[in-house]
Amino acid sequence: MSPKELLWVLFEEVVSPKLRELGFSPVASAFSFKRSRGDFVQLISINLGRQNTQDNIHFWSAFNVKSPKYARWLKKQGREAVGVYVGGCPHWNIPTWRIPGDSATSYYISGDAMRCSVVEDWLGRCLISGLPYLDQLSSWEGAAQDLVRRKWHWNEAADFYLIAGQVDRAAETLATGVELLESKNLSWAESDHPTIRRKAASAEPRKRH
Repeated sequence: MSPKELLWVLFEEVVSPKLRELGFSPVASAFSFKRSRGDFVQLISINLGRQNTQDNIHFWSAFNVKSPKYARWLKKQGREAVGVYVGGCPHWNIPTWRIPGDSATSYYISGDAMRCSVVEDWLGRCLISGLPYLDQLSSWEGAAQDLVRRKWHWNEAADFYLIAGQVDRAAETLATGVELLESKNLSWAESDHPTIRRKAASAEPRKRH
């Protein structure tokens, strides 16, 4: 079997039964798991290293949430719907996933003896940290708060607050984003000041009323 096939068999034995209990469906072709939560779809993706061998496998995971509703909402606003993802990150960036002093980003499996224990360790952290993180992102306010915590995608964070009906917080988020971006003098497309300024200006009158 290839490294991917070996790891998939392990996940089918150790991980899939528990995630199925929690409403996830395995997607073998993409080596991922997904479940629906209202307007949101939660995704757990497993990624393998390019230099893997049967005796030396390393993998990492990503936890993401998407919502087709966001794309429809953007279109109603007359804006381009560039995607349906509302948030997510690799496992090592999830709060509480790693213990203090742990800087590892991948899980390493060398030989049969340690394979189950490594996957069981991943599953434990998935249940304790990964799934609560997905649940946080599966609300518009929670998705906005995660972007604000990470200090990026301020315009999307404001969109999510607007969808949640929190206009004042949307305006405050944009104002904070503009201030931070100006202080760093950022210029790439992600930090397009004119766009952020126009959105902030349109929100300010509603904030004052």
